Amino acid sequence: MAKKTTTKTKPATVQQQVKFKKGGFYQDLGGDLWFCTNAKQKMVGDDKVVMMQRTEDGQPVGDATEELVGSFNKQLSAAELKEYRAVCQRERDAEEETGSKAAPATAKPKAKKVKTATEQPNKMSALDAAAKCSASRPKRWRRRK
Repeated sequence: MAKKTTTKTKPATVQQQVKFKKGGFYQDLGGDLWFCTNAKQKMVGDDKVVMMQRTEDGQPVGDATEELVGSFNKQLSAAELKEYRAVCQRERDAEEETGSKAAPATAKPKAKKVKTATEQPNKMSALDAAAKCSASRPKRWRRRK
């Protein structure tokens, strides 16, 4: 006769409690990474909040804000944080690489403005002004040679 094996599963409603440490990195339920600036939890209404700071590529940026304690599902270990930063760096490098190759192919070449001899500069020198003035005088006002 075969033995029956039973497995116990935890109910889906029970959420694992995360312990917060100042200076630790935490992942929220949306997959974003946060930096803990103050591990002390406080009650705001019926909810517990903790001071967290957003991160960009694994580095804290911006000001600290109060975030719900229940919105975080795990603390990242040093190895996980290192891997997260490496992935962000690879994505940034790949984006720069594809961005630089795609830009010349899709961008239209800009026509260079060529100055012609007939164009007048914005500011006129005194000699140019005198020459222009003498050229615009009627013939009777010009000196005879």
